[in-house]
Amino acid sequence: MPRYETPGVYVEEIPLPPPGVTPVATAVPVFIGYTQKAIGEEGEDLTGRTVRIGSLQAYEAWFGGPPVRPWGVRAQRRVDTEGLPAQIEVDWAQAPPTPPEHVLHHGLQLYFANGGGECHIHSLGPYGPAKPEDFIAALAALREVAGPTLLVFPDAVVLADADYGKVVQAALECCQARGHCFALIDVPGGVPGEVDTVAAVDRHFRHHVNPTPPELRRHGAAYFPYLTTTLPLPWHEAMVTLASVDEVRVDAGGRTTRTPVPDAAGRLLDDPVLDLRQRDPVLHAAICRFLDAACVVMPPSPAVAGVYCQMDRQRGVWRAPANVALAQVRAAAVRVTDHDQNELNVDAVAGKSINLIRDFTGNGTRVWGARTLQGNDNEWRYVNVRRLVDFVQASLTPRLDAFCFEPNNADTWLRVQAIITSFLTTLWRQGALAGAKPEHAFFVAVGLGRTMTPADVDAGRMVVEMGLAAVRPAEFLVVRSTWAVAVG
Repeated sequence: MPRYETPGVYVEEIPLPPPGVTPVATAVPVFIGYTQKAIGEEGEDLTGRTVRIGSLQAYEAWFGGPPVRPWGVRAQRRVDTEGLPAQIEVDWAQAPPTPPEHVLHHGLQLYFANGGGECHIHSLGPYGPAKPEDFIAALAALREVAGPTLLVFPDAVVLADADYGKVVQAALECCQARGHCFALIDVPGGVPGEVDTVAAVDRHFRHHVNPTPPELRRHGAAYFPYLTTTLPLPWHEAMVTLASVDEVRVDAGGRTTRTPVPDAAGRLLDDPVLDLRQRDPVLHAAICRFLDAACVVMPPSPAVAGVYCQMDRQRGVWRAPANVALAQVRAAAVRVTDHDQNELNVDAVAGKSINLIRDFTGNGTRVWGARTLQGNDNEWRYVNVRRLVDFVQASLTPRLDAFCFEPNNADTWLRVQAIITSFLTTLWRQGALAGAKPEHAFFVAVGLGRTMTPADVDAGRMVVEMGLAAVRPAEFLVVRSTWAVAVG
């Protein structure tokens, strides 16, 4: 320590250990789809641009609300033997509401309700027919956009099966090119009467999702079926057609007579000539209550993206995003059995695992799977393992950039090894890596004769080898019970 004899201020510079590694964000989705509008705060066009938002209010300010579709309803008023109204029955004119063609706004509602935070929106333009080239072009552009780590594109499910397969291929290629990205993929048509069996999933999804090379499948996970949500179905009186309005009378003998209400069939609910609100407010109110009770059915990926954010924030990227109850979800649109899950969770032929959304009495509707599309691969079978490795690589890369053009000697190697070891030790202490001791959980090697040859040093290459013992989820819990029966 230097001697200080003259009064004054002295500055001492104390060398510190090399700066640590700053963990990167792991769950920042980008939602790709069609929007009502795409206008920024200053009136600029946001179509084809990736915009970061932090709330549903910000989305609605720049991208608008959900589409309102035309609906048709039937109504009948039952009249008892005394001529008094008994009840009013309202039903859909054709089939129950199918999933909306454009679900981005509803998806953002589910995303934020299930724990989602800041995210990005990539608008493909105003509501209209979905085109595969729109999604493929957007995914190509996203390769150069910094920030997003999850790709979500629920609007693509309306495409033909072959076209949807091309979009999935483009999404997986985008994830591989970005290096720290994962795709959440919906199995299209997951509602009763459409893709509601294992055979239908094979025919409409697995048969058409064949990424080349197959290793791309490790960068994405598929989810099935659709969700019956508690989100109200958007409707407007000017787009609700009265297919029929009947009065049904029951005589003393139990016979019924159906009489159409004059000039009602084919008119809109707000038709000024019919003036249903004033002439028959009870019937008008019954139709409105029926429409208000209708809920949106939609693909699961936006809600699952919220679960990814929630788990990453609360537990870490190494925790499997599964066994989590979904908020604002009434039920899975298709009820699947354990036998169905056997076939979907494990694809013995191609390894295209499908993660299910299932209903559990008393425990809500839960994400009940955590496999990538490469479900037969021992290393990359699980979502959390793939994402943990992506997280480690993405966190280390910017820190190690500082060592480019440093002397390729033992001092530099030691500093690099210390930085990586410190970062991985922290992850091990947080429970991300398996092993009773750090040396059981990972290894870091760098040096001449260990990872490099003299030729590597002469060529300016510094080679670092790293291995991780990633924690895998307890997918199958087996309880073995031994019973001892006393005799006598």
